[in-house]
Amino acid sequence: FPSHDRCRLYREWKYPALHRAGFKCQRCGSSGDLHVHHNDVRMASIIKICQPEGLVDREATWEETVLWVERVVDWHLENEPSSEVLCEGCHAEEHPSLNFSSRE
Repeated sequence: FPSHDRCRLYREWKYPALHRAGFKCQRCGSSGDLHVHHNDVRMASIIKICQPEGLVDREATWEETVLWVERVVDWHLENEPSSEVLCEGCHAEEHPSLNFSSRE
């Protein structure tokens, strides 16, 4: 994600979710390593929905990537997907195949 869009996604979608949850995991109450988990639509699906036309068999150019990221952020703001604030451990339970514990 280009940095300005990461900031926009955080500022306009993630931060409000964290604030509503009191900056605590909604399952265990932890306040460390918080993630905003999509409840009813996977991020991979959102990315696919927002994919610019014509990117089936090739990599996106920088301009297409910027457009794509803007569309992902806009999609979150327009659709307000159901979310839950989870600590890294609880989020890992939701997505065991993502192996959060091996990330740095």
